[in-house]
Amino acid sequence: MKTRFLGLEAIVRRDRSQLNTVVGLRTAIAVVICLVIGVLAGNLSDGLGAAIGAQVSGFAVLSGTARRRIRTLTFAGFWMAVSTWVGGVTADTALHVVLITLLSFLAGLLTCVSPEAGMIGTWSIIAILFMPAGHLTAGQALERSLFMLCGALVQMILLIAVEWLRTSNAERAGVSAALRAIAQYARTPSRGADLKVASTLLDAGARLSDSFMVQSRWETLRTLLDFAESIRIEVVALVGMERAVRDAEAPEDGRLLRDVAAAREAVAHLLTAAADRLAREPRTMLFNRTARAHPEGQAAAQQFRTLEAAAGRLEAGGWKHASTCVRHACEELHRMMERVQSDRRTLGQRFLEQRLRLSPPPLRTAWETLRTNFTFRSSAFRHAVRLAAAMCIAVLLESVSPLQRSYWLPLTVLVILKPEFSTTFIRGVGRSVGTLIGAVVATGLIAIPDETHTLGIVLMGLLLWGMYAFLNYNLVVFSTFLTAEVVVLLSFFQHLAPLAMLVNRVVYTIAGSLLAFLAYIVWPTWQRRNVPAAIARVIRQEQLYLRSVWLRTDDAGQLADRGGREDRSKHDPAFYRKQTRLARTNAVSLVNQAVNEPGKQSWDAASVEGMLTALHRLSDAILWVESYTRNAPRDVLADPRVQQFLTYVDRCLSELALAVEHQAAGEAAHPDAANGVLDSVRTYTKQEIRGMDIPPDLIPIFLRMEDAIGTLFRMTATLTAPTAEPAAAGS
Repeated sequence: MKTRFLGLEAIVRRDRSQLNTVVGLRTAIAVVICLVIGVLAGNLSDGLGAAIGAQVSGFAVLSGTARRRIRTLTFAGFWMAVSTWVGGVTADTALHVVLITLLSFLAGLLTCVSPEAGMIGTWSIIAILFMPAGHLTAGQALERSLFMLCGALVQMILLIAVEWLRTSNAERAGVSAALRAIAQYARTPSRGADLKVASTLLDAGARLSDSFMVQSRWETLRTLLDFAESIRIEVVALVGMERAVRDAEAPEDGRLLRDVAAAREAVAHLLTAAADRLAREPRTMLFNRTARAHPEGQAAAQQFRTLEAAAGRLEAGGWKHASTCVRHACEELHRMMERVQSDRRTLGQRFLEQRLRLSPPPLRTAWETLRTNFTFRSSAFRHAVRLAAAMCIAVLLESVSPLQRSYWLPLTVLVILKPEFSTTFIRGVGRSVGTLIGAVVATGLIAIPDETHTLGIVLMGLLLWGMYAFLNYNLVVFSTFLTAEVVVLLSFFQHLAPLAMLVNRVVYTIAGSLLAFLAYIVWPTWQRRNVPAAIARVIRQEQLYLRSVWLRTDDAGQLADRGGREDRSKHDPAFYRKQTRLARTNAVSLVNQAVNEPGKQSWDAASVEGMLTALHRLSDAILWVESYTRNAPRDVLADPRVQQFLTYVDRCLSELALAVEHQAAGEAAHPDAANGVLDSVRTYTKQEIRGMDIPPDLIPIFLRMEDAIGTLFRMTATLTAPTAEPAAAGS
């Protein structure tokens, strides 16, 4: 069995960028505050209830913008309080099983809305499972739920206080990461670097879209991100020119390669410096073209001189488009540097400027998403049914289990069972390994006497800090801290038998993992079946992006996607550029999940990889066209020869999308698609493109497009694997 299928590399993988030591410390402090208040007030039971509320809701404040975290925490706190009250009233009754089953279905379905919505549904079930065993009166259950809500409010108060005082935020960090990614691509262009650019730009845009920071600063970051997008287009065009020269093997054009490489390095240096200053000193001057005395200002001035000199040499050598790209990038960098100015205002001035970008959460959109996915054709709906059935079985087994703390059985199923097999498998193995390690670690901790609960509170704080800090760093490390924290909590504050508790924890974790695996095996949802459809979506988005750049029209009928509502506000190429980036990033993520699944794919992995690479090159070529059309005369694109070639590319993309969609539906491919023989559209050879009477700067762009189209046709013809598996019912 291949190691890649087992996902062992994913289990041991560590992501240093996801290490949240500072945020984890703040989140752990909120839980410790609840415990301290409970101990000082002499009411440890209520303190534990508030601590559990703070601990569970603490997962909502670890990442994202302040607006998203506050919104998620608000919904999570109130939803946990309501579900806890209902769960306490229905405990030890048949309604309790029905309640857990319905909430599990809702939690699974909410994953189609957003990851945060799915987590809110999950946390409400966790809050019920952590409730003490035994039926409660309505008043007792209300008291429990209110204390749990108080714990969430403590997290909320700390979050707002820290966000008000801190100088950095998630929005600024996202823009800074995007600048670094573009700088890295400018230095070493590659497909991996470009995917990094795409993901960071999507993340930065999402953070700014879900923000209520001060309007003036939000506008500054939004403008910086727009500048970054514009600079990226010019860099992609320069990289395309370099590749075109290398493909032509023209030694006399070595000067072009040196000048373009120097320009790319200067752009990378300026972007990196901007990202460093943006992340380090958000309220000080970033750069000033007149600030020659500052070392960073002097370095920036030198890089600007390098860009201007490179542009001059390129223009003198006859490379007008390359010179235009360098000059445009230089202008955008100047404007970027000047946008971030010093913020030397008094505290009173800053307070008066707090005009926050408030807007209600998109509840209507969420409701429409839920309605759309309420069908067995939806993978989210099938996951919801699978999760509900598995949780129902787990709760029934919990009720008849002879071991204590049997709630760990359904809790393990809840946190492990995910819509994708690879994620479910990795989480199950990683959590089991981490639980075993955590049990060993906790054995040494619980042997220490603690009559005043001082040691217990200190250990809880340290373990919680580690748990939150390593949540997304590594699953095994996180599970180790989680297990040790739970054992300390129950041993020091509820005085349960340590050894029996450790054994029960390990047994239930392993049993819950096996139950989650069994649920997925009985009714699997394989991501590999969605790969052809995902690739077809990328092709469609590439086609729409090309049309938006090429047509530059307000005709919504030409640009709106099939079945979509016409929106005349979304005809800017930037909109379709972002949609294409999102579709391509999602397709790559889907393929990475699919290759980790067991069994045989109905598609050839090499062909899929080749198609993704070709689509990446085609996207670069369209970016190149967008760069060219910024300064090109309008009559250039109106040239019949240019129109004919772009019409050819558009028709090729239509045929390719149809061919892949046919294969996604299990039908035979279009008979003409494999060979690229299109009705009423003539094909082009490289010799014909080189001999076209069009501006010379367009020829390498068209050559790159033709090369990408040819690769897509070849890969589409071999997309279906020779040993395709039969479609399984309900998959």
